[in-house]
Amino acid sequence: QRRTHRALDRSLGGNRWITRTVGASRDVTLALHHLAIGRDRARRYRDALRDFRTGAVVIFDRFPFEHLSNEQGAWLLDGPRIADSVGGGRVVWLLAAVEERMYRRFRLPDHLFVLQAKPEVSAERKPDHALDVIVAKSRAILELGTLAAGRGAAGAWIDADRPLDEVILEARTRLWDVL
Repeated sequence: QRRTHRALDRSLGGNRWITRTVGASRDVTLALHHLAIGRDRARRYRDALRDFRTGAVVIFDRFPFEHLSNEQGAWLLDGPRIADSVGGGRVVWLLAAVEERMYRRFRLPDHLFVLQAKPEVSAERKPDHALDVIVAKSRAILELGTLAAGRGAAGAWIDADRPLDEVILEARTRLWDVL
């Protein structure tokens, strides 16, 4: 997107009004995209709370934990993204505030299973992902798992370097232990 913005700027001879307008439109569109993702997560979270109140066991394979940490890059783990990934402007900052308020409503889970895999193993399993992003996510998972445990979420660390069937068996065993 930004590459297209720069190419457009060059082709228009540096017309700042047009490139600013295009850039602002791009930022608002991206912010709305992130806000839509957050709304979907919030809806699924509300549905899960309703099911939980009726006695159901609710399991999320991913959960937004950005609120646990003030560290830059915590958005990698499904938290608010607008403020960290989109440019400025009043509309964008308003959308970022709405998104952050939405994510603050998520409370910590009762139990947290942290699947811990070495970045090299993750990169081998997902070769289409950038290694630097995998390394950052791996570091963030460790930090946020530790923070969650420190704030009262019961945690279980699972070695995800092992074959999938072994990881699933351990996760199921640990799940039954807490039920």
